[in-house]
Amino acid sequence: MSQEVQVFDLDSTLITGDSSRSWCQYLVEHGLVTDPKLFLAKEQEFDDQYQAGILKVEDYVGFIVSSMNHTPYSQLCQILDTYVETVVKPMMCREGLEIIERSQRNQVPCLVISASAAYLVKRAAALFGIPQENVLAVEVAVDEQNDKLLPQIVGVPSFQQGKITRLHMWLEEHQITDPESYFYTDSINDLPLCHEAQHVFAINPSKAMQQEAARHNWPQAFWHAIER
Repeated sequence: MSQEVQVFDLDSTLITGDSSRSWCQYLVEHGLVTDPKLFLAKEQEFDDQYQAGILKVEDYVGFIVSSMNHTPYSQLCQILDTYVETVVKPMMCREGLEIIERSQRNQVPCLVISASAAYLVKRAAALFGIPQENVLAVEVAVDEQNDKLLPQIVGVPSFQQGKITRLHMWLEEHQITDPESYFYTDSINDLPLCHEAQHVFAINPSKAMQQEAARHNWPQAFWHAIER
């Protein structure tokens, strides 16, 4: 008998915005980067690459971490907590939260799988009641002895094909051999996982994703923030 699994992208799916882009803006607004103009220009360049499906996630992580690693990691954690509470929480989508709460009442596993950094995604997923072990994101190395993030990715980054690898690893760990997966995403970068899932929902889809959804007859929906 198959096991239902609910799988959610984070940015522009469970939340109405992009947690990574908003975090970059937050860093600038709070004086946490040394050259804000250059930082935002480079961040825009990376976002353009992401939208085009050609981003190298290792380069992006290296840039972001190098831009903020003059701040001790312990201090960054406090800043991240405030950022998620004040910026990400108001972007939570009501419809996504309802699906998660209903699924959890029925003991259906819910996962968040995202190409954003785990230090962002785990905090955002916690707002939806998703435990950390069910968050598959890009793990960034931490130098605990020197209290700082390192511009290095640990393990398989959950980006494009890597999302499939990470999901398979999670399923194996939880001894789920016959999953019936429901996948919710906005992004063309998630096509590999879309073709892996049994059920796909295009949520707040980009133009490219709208075209793919129409081609494959995937349902499309537009979710809205709880706090509006």
